[in-house]
Formats: sequence, C-alpha cells, structure tokens
Amino acid sequence: FGAQVTNSLTKALVTDTTFQGGKITLADNGPVATNISTNTTNVHLFDFSLTSDRNVTVKDYYLWLEQTAFDGTSAVNAHSAAGSSTNYVLSGSISTAGAVTSLAFDDVYANLAQYDVIKLTDESAGINYYIRVDSIATGVVTGTVLYPLTVAAVVTLDTADDVTQVFDAHLRTRVKNVKLVDTDTGGTIASVTNSSYLNTFSDDFDLVSGKTRNFSVMADIDTSLAANNAVKGGVDFSESSTIKDSDANEFISTSDVVGGNTFGKTMTAVASSLVVTLASTPVSQTYVKGQDGVNMVGLSVKAGDGGNVKVSKVNLRLVASTAATFAGGTAGYGTIAANTLADTVSLYKVNSDGTETKIAGPVGLSLVGAIGTTTGHYKAEFASLAYTVGKAVTEKWVVKVKLKNTISSTHYL
Repeated sequence: FGAQVTNSLTKALVTDTTFQGGKITLADNGPVATNISTNTTNVHLFDFSLTSDRNVTVKDYYLWLEQTAFDGTSAVNAHSAAGSSTNYVLSGSISTAGAVTSLAFDDVYANLAQYDVIKLTDESAGINYYIRVDSIATGVVTGTVLYPLTVAAVVTLDTADDVTQVFDAHLRTRVKNVKLVDTDTGGTIASVTNSSYLNTFSDDFDLVSGKTRNFSVMADIDTSLAANNAVKGGVDFSESSTIKDSDANEFISTSDVVGGNTFGKTMTAVASSLVVTLASTPVSQTYVKGQDGVNMVGLSVKAGDGGNVKVSKVNLRLVASTAATFAGGTAGYGTIAANTLADTVSLYKVNSDGTETKIAGPVGLSLVGAIGTTTGHYKAEFASLAYTVGKAVTEKWVVKVKLKNTISSTHYL
C-alpha cells in the first residue's frame, strides 16, 4: 500500500536563506609621517594588509601618489596656497568620456605643465575631478580625468569651482619605480617606472579565505628630488570590477570592501646629511715612543633626519712638529714628516658602555703636498668602507695611532 503525502508547508513556515557577499578588509600598518632621504630605494610609502573571508582574485586596481608640498619648480610655488579661494577656474568643460577641454584659470595655475595633476572641485555637484594635464597653450589646458573613473554627465566649469595641484610633473622621474610589494615574500606584484598621480595595474593576485596578506606601496627617491617636496602613497581596491569572488565568479560589491580606498601618511623629502665635529675628548697628553692605541682625536658624527648615511671613505690629515705650537696657528701645519712619529692609524667607534669597536684600520700614511706648507700633510685613508650611521643617530669615533719606537726626542703630532 502506498503512503499518501500531504504538503502542508506554507510561506509562513519557510525560512529564507540569504548568502551575504564576502568582506574584504584593508588595515593601515604605517609608517607614520616622517622624513625620507633622497637617493634611496624601496622607500615604504604605505604599508597595509588585506584580509578576505572568501577566496578572491584582485584584478584591476590603483596606486595613488599624491603630492602635498612643492618645491620651487612647481606651478604653485610662491603663490597663494593650493586650494585657496583665489585659485579659481575661469572656464572649461569635462565630457562623459573624461576629456577636459578649454580649461583656463585666473591665477598661478596658468603655469601648469604637461603631466601635472590637479584636483578640480565642481562646487555645484560637490564632486572632485582629478585631471592630468595633457597639453597647455597660452594658459589653456587640455587634459584627461584620471578619477573618478566615469563621468556621469557633461560638466561645465566656471569661477565657482576651485583647483588644487596634487602632482607635479617632475615627480614622474624623481619619485619613480612605484610598486606594490608583497612584504611577506619580498616579491614585487606590480610596478611602473615613471610615476603618476594614479598608477593603474592589472597584475592579478589572490587572497585566500581567512588569511591575511601584507603589502607595501614602495618607491625609489631620486637624488634630484628637491628637499621639502612631500608625498603620500595610497591604494584603491574599491572599484566595481576590482575584486572577484573566485568561487562564484562574480565581482565583490564595493560596499563589501572595507577601507579599500586609503592613503598613507605624508613623507617629506630631505637630503641625507652627516655632521662631523670635534669631540671634547681625548685631550692633549704625553705618550712614550712605540706605544700602540694612542687616542689622537675624538669625533662626534651625526646623521641627519633624512635617513641612514653610508660612509664609504674617511681621510684623516696628520701633521707633526718639533714645537708645541704648530706653524700656521689654529690652522696648523707640520714642520716635520708625520710618518717619522706615527706608524699606523686605526678608526674606532666608542659604544654607549664605553667599549670600542673597530671601524677600519690599521692603515699606513701617504704624503700629500710639501711638508712645511699650508697644504702639506700625511694622509691616513680608510677606503672601501660600508659603514652606516643610522638616521638621526649620533656616534663618537676615536682615531688611534701606533707610535714609532725610533723617536729620539720630544715631538708633537
């Protein structure tokens, strides 16, 4: 006999199940705002991590490079502050294709150059357009909207609209080799040689559900970048076709990408510097001939705030005299050969606990010029060094000499 089945299910008895899209979270990992040294590579502009609650592929994304302070070569130099009420647009228009035409200004922005980028605020709509200058003739700009990626309707610009420069053309080759680096592995995911305000990449990478990956926006800072230029790096993973669910084969909703469009802190370019001054110790003392490790002079060595300083060579100048008062006064020069008193010279670092660490040496002496003249001396050269003084660190160095045992009377070194 068959069993009869009665369907008594109603809508009220059924629970709807809704599958929520996966969340992608970006966390800012620094660094803090600081000075960065020119002539350095792989400078961290923005460190961050990405975590996903499902397997996804990151596809088309963007790295920002915004300039926040300018040197004397920029269009805004020595004029009213960028973005102030005096920097008005005169006229111009933006097409739905992102083409900017007939853009003119009543202020310093007439001095813009190709590849400069400006932020133009359409006051009536409350929208910021980031525009790259493609060409400029008699102060009139033709350009391209870099961001937003789409322009909904034709925009007519007028004197109610404001403008701010956010990228100077010379940064293209001076803050260069902008790249996205996987800091867990050290591998470069994407890079571009000449930078722009908005750097577009389509080099895919994956995020595995529940696992965090760490990244950094890095760049090389060229030696020709003038001090006091300031930049900040950032990323944009928040566009509609950026992150794709690997299993569902659908793009993640932009609302599910948390913190996906984020800038790091401001980094200010400064030139590397090393200041060397005479230390208070050692003081003048009397030593016997043949003695080794004689402390001749102490040096205070300080690296500037721009970054670590690599010392590749140190030259020391030695002069000697038969009299306690050297010829030439405070600029003193020798009257006898210093190599008749000093055999070898070494250079040491004095540690915080008073111990000493050898930096270089011992080395011999070589004659420079003629003894008895203002330029005559013996040189102790420490070459091919690879010694680094840390950023903003002060060290004490001491020069040590091994005296010859052939000295026959009192002499001064």
